[in-house]
Amino acid sequence: MRIEPVEPTEGMEPRYRRALASIRDYVHWGPVWAGVIGFFAALILLSLLGLGIGLATVDPATNAAGIGTPAFIWGGIVLLLSYFVGGWFAGWTSSDRGSTMSAFILGTTVWALSVVLIVVVSATNLIGGLARILAVLNLTVIGIGPIGGEVAAVAASTAIWTFFVLLLAWLAAFAGAYVGTRGMRGTEGV
Repeated sequence: MRIEPVEPTEGMEPRYRRALASIRDYVHWGPVWAGVIGFFAALILLSLLGLGIGLATVDPATNAAGIGTPAFIWGGIVLLLSYFVGGWFAGWTSSDRGSTMSAFILGTTVWALSVVLIVVVSATNLIGGLARILAVLNLTVIGIGPIGGEVAAVAASTAIWTFFVLLLAWLAAFAGAYVGTRGMRGTEGV
């Protein structure tokens, strides 16, 4: 259900009536949430497919070193496809048809909301897991020590790759929403 902007009242100054009448609701939260749910569903399904194929074809005891690169590539493909599906689903369920601006806003909002949800869930799990490890080992964190340079290099590389993958994911969500807003649902004109 879409809520339309409030109609200007007669007692308003003319410039405020024009401004209020021109306000348009660009964010449609129903399609955005549908897109986020579609993103997570596609992410889970494709990740499970990759995990099943990977476990069935690779013997970790003999070829553990060769698992990293194909898993990384598959993870990137899964992420991009999932964001495309999420954006497409948001665009397909939206009432705005054929608007590039609407597709951009829908795709960007699906992408941003899902990234925030992933970060919140990941940070919660990371902090909880780290606290459990420290409690089990009865350790306190004092400093990084001699492995600091290696850790910094890995962290820098990870940050740069994450930036580019998230940028591509954003474009995939927009592309999906763009395609979705142009698709026919079979109910137009009914």
